[in-house]
Parts: sequence; C-alpha cells; structure tokens
Amino acid sequence: MSKTNFVINNKLMIDADSLIFAEIAAQGAMGAAGIVNIFVMDSGKLKHYTFDSSKVSEIESYNNCDELFKYGSKNGLLIYQYAGYGNHAFKKNGAIFERDDDNFTLIYVGEKRHKIQVSNMGVYSHIVGAFAKSPVGINDIREIVENDSEKLTEEEKSFLKVYASESERLENGMPWFDITVTEYNDAISYLKFRRGENVEDYKADEYAPFGIEAIQKYRLKYIVEKIGWTRLHRFMKRFVSGAHKDLFKKLDEILDEKQKISEKFMKIRNGKSDNTEFSPSADGGIKHLFDYPAIIDFEPETRKEIHEKIMDMGTADLRVNADNISYYLTNYFWHLFDWGFKDIEKVVWKIIDRCPDDDINGTGTDKMFWIASHIINTYWKRLSDKEEKMMQQKVNAHFSLRVGGMWPIVHFGEFKMNDEVGNFILEESIGYLVSVDKENLLPGLAEYLNTKEALNSQHPAVRHFAEEIQGKTS
Repeated sequence: MSKTNFVINNKLMIDADSLIFAEIAAQGAMGAAGIVNIFVMDSGKLKHYTFDSSKVSEIESYNNCDELFKYGSKNGLLIYQYAGYGNHAFKKNGAIFERDDDNFTLIYVGEKRHKIQVSNMGVYSHIVGAFAKSPVGINDIREIVENDSEKLTEEEKSFLKVYASESERLENGMPWFDITVTEYNDAISYLKFRRGENVEDYKADEYAPFGIEAIQKYRLKYIVEKIGWTRLHRFMKRFVSGAHKDLFKKLDEILDEKQKISEKFMKIRNGKSDNTEFSPSADGGIKHLFDYPAIIDFEPETRKEIHEKIMDMGTADLRVNADNISYYLTNYFWHLFDWGFKDIEKVVWKIIDRCPDDDINGTGTDKMFWIASHIINTYWKRLSDKEEKMMQQKVNAHFSLRVGGMWPIVHFGEFKMNDEVGNFILEESIGYLVSVDKENLLPGLAEYLNTKEALNSQHPAVRHFAEEIQGKTS
C-alpha cells in the first residue's frame, strides 16, 4: 500500500504507516478526557504528540488524528483496542510490545527499544493483554500447581494461583489487587479460626481455602509494592523453568527481611482510628486502614460522624463510596456485639433500601449490599422470640421493596437484570423474604410456596422453603 500522509495541523503531517501507538479519549472519558496521544517513528526516533480537544486551537488536530485512526484501522495499518470508559487505543499492525507493569509502560521493540508511556493505569490495564505479550505464561503457572503439587505446600500453591489470577486480571482490563471486602472478611475469619476463636457458622473445610487465598493476595500485593511487578515476573519466569520448589524460601532471599513471607499476614492487626474520610481517591480513606488484615477500633463519636455521613448520602454518593462503606461495615461486623446493632441499624437499612442495583465503574455496590444484609442476618439469629417478630416485620418491609412484588419471585431465573449486581440483590432479597414466619410473609408468598412451581423454582431458598412447608403439610 502506498504511503498516505495526513495533515494534522499547519505544522505537522503524519504518515499513517509511521504510527506506532495512539490513544484517543472522548470528552466524557475517564482519565485523559478529550485528549489524543500519538507516537510515530521518524528517522529512527520515536516522537510523541498530544492534543487537547478542550482547547480551541487544538480541536482540528484532535479531529484530524481521529480521521487518521479510522483510516489506519480500515486499511489494516492499525489494530484497535477499546481501552475502557470512553478511551480507545491503536497499535501498528505487526508491532511487538513488551510491558512494564510497574510504570504502565509499553516497550516498543523495533531496531531499538522505545518506551511508550500510556496515559493512565486504567487504559494500560485494558490494552496490555491485547497489545503486549505476557512476561510469564499464566498456563505454565497453573500447570505447575496441578502437576508439581508434591513439591509445594498448600499455601505456596495458593500463592501461585493468586499470582496467575492477578496477572490474568491485569491482562483482561480489571483492577489490580482488588482485595474485596469479602476477601478481607475471609482473611479475618480464617485468622480468628486459626487462633482458636469461635467464629459463628465457620465451616473450616469449606471456608478456610478462601481465607488462605485472601492472605496470599495480601502477600502478593506486599511483594509487588516491595520489589515491583517487573522483578517479580522475572523471578516467576525463572521459577517456571526451574525446580518448582521452595517458592517462599526463594522469595525470602529476594525480599531480604527478618520476617519470612510465609509468616507475614498471619496475625490480625489491631488499631484505633478517628478517620471518617470516604473519598475513594484519598490515601487517608477508610479502606486504606485495611491494607493489612486488621480490626480497627473507632471511638463512639467517630462512629456517629461516619454514620451521619452515610445517612446524608444519596444513591450516587453510595455508589461512589461503596468500597469505603463496605470496609467500615465489615469492621463494624467484627465489633457488632460490643458496639451494638442499634447504632448501625439505620445505616444498614438505608443501604438495603438505596443501594444501587448496578456496579458502574466497579465500585463494589454488591459487596456493600452483602455486608449490610450480613449484619442484619447475624443480629437476627441472636434475637428472642418477641424481638425476632419485630425483626421479621422489618425484613419483610425493606427487602420486599427491593423485590417489588410476587412476579419476580414466581418468575425468578426467567429473566436477567441489566447488571449482575441487580441479579445479586434480587436473589439475596428473595432469600430473606422467604425466611420469615408465615404470618410475616409477603402477601401471596405463602400460597405460592405450597405450589408445585415453587418446588421447581430456580431460586434455592424458594425451593428449600417450599420443600419444608409442603413436607410438613403432606
């Protein structure tokens, strides 16, 4: 194909064939909104140009770059990759990239090696799997776990699984080290069980593997913060091609610390805090108190201030702050019978009522709904008969609002909500509605639970209670 030059502005003309990498972001995109970045090879040098569509003097350049990308994609010169949240990326067809995961940098391998700084971590994580080869074969790691398991301890196998999983998340555009609130809770539950404490309803055979895996995730995050992804990838590459044993011992040699990595995160940290910050981008946010498995003591006045902040939040604010709220509530759960349900009751019912039924931008709304309902359920199980009747009335009143009547119960599984969070909230809410005594059931639900259709429901709790009720009456 003959070379095609595109006029970008009165000072710059670009040959479509010289374009190595480019990004363009819509006006409302997350990250570098309204910005275009282009990297072109010119006489053996990699040149970088950027234009901002919010500047009148650069709108034409921005639009001309867009036309260049469309031409290059249509004619096979460029490979396109959606980069998430209104961002788009292109690379030269046939170009080879290596990756620097520590600095969100692609390394173009031509006659020389050239670093290409991607605009932000979000864009990098969405494109790196498509544009650059993985430094370590993820399947190779998993094969070691499966085939060389006799050389590894259970915790070492779990660590390798987490490393493979996190590497895969990175290559599929997912956040790194997204240690969810359920994983934090799994780690605390496991550590309490390990030190002989009574953890209500804890089934060691079923739950312990989740706790072990959560702790490996904390370890991996710590190791990457200490030595970086690049050095860890190199280590893993050697481990894959080597003897496949003594994983933690070899990592200890690299870390060169007094405490062994196999011992790190095996104790619950305890501390006090007056932090009431919810901003998801703030280093001082509540979530950051739990970068280690920790149980934090908040003074009564601090808790009161936090609760007032949550009660003042609208639906949009609940979504944005879901992660911080979830960590705070999970920490409160571990103090529930010291601090009491009364102080947190209004907060958890507000979340049951107002939690968004979507998870735009991965804010963790499903986890927020889960921990609010978990607190309710845990308290509910400890109540006397009189108190329980009042709780059942509240359960029916609040969760029925999330379900919206009998139709979603009768037709559960025949339709899907627009977002997985909506499906989760619906399933959880139905489970609570069928768990109350007959006199507190949603109108029409008692009759439905006595039908053959209920016995065949796709909702496990509906089936369970239908079998129980019909078994008693038969």
